Amino acid sequence: MVRDIFLSIRKQEKPMINTPQLENGFIQIATGDKQNDVLSALIKANLNGTEYQIALLVIRKTWGYKKKEDWISLTQFEKHTGKTRASVCSTINQLVKKNILVKKSILGVRASYQLNKNFNDWKQLVKKTRLVKKTLHTSKENFTQLVKKTIPTKEIYTKESKNKFLKDLEQFKNNFGGL
Repeated sequence: MVRDIFLSIRKQEKPMINTPQLENGFIQIATGDKQNDVLSALIKANLNGTEYQIALLVIRKTWGYKKKEDWISLTQFEKHTGKTRASVCSTINQLVKKNILVKKSILGVRASYQLNKNFNDWKQLVKKTRLVKKTLHTSKENFTQLVKKTIPTKEIYTKESKNKFLKDLEQFKNNFGGL
């Protein structure tokens, strides 16, 4: 009896290691021929991490249960990917724009999803870059700047500072025509 208790405790200490086995279930994904290779098409699709998660979840929920398409709620996407609803929605919309996913919805109530098996229809969306308009500024435009305004006091108002100020004022008038 003590031996049985010891063996049962020892069995509990062993961590459970996930070892995928065909006998425990699998998803059939077409591979091999270029025109029929789903995995190669997904690899070449240049998706980000969340897009891969969503695409693989759709494969799991459809082909994993031998369906062409399935009604998948946003809550299921959130639960399985660990992403926020906003992130899931924007990612699904991106995959639909890229023609990787096909979405059929009923007035925003329910939506069914399936992977588009026609890889030639898949699009590579390119981010639009903003061009910066280069403008040339004249010296008058560049002269405008913030200057700390100080009130002259007896301590800083000397003959030298007065002459320097008048000299700078004269130079300004010569350069900019006495605005």
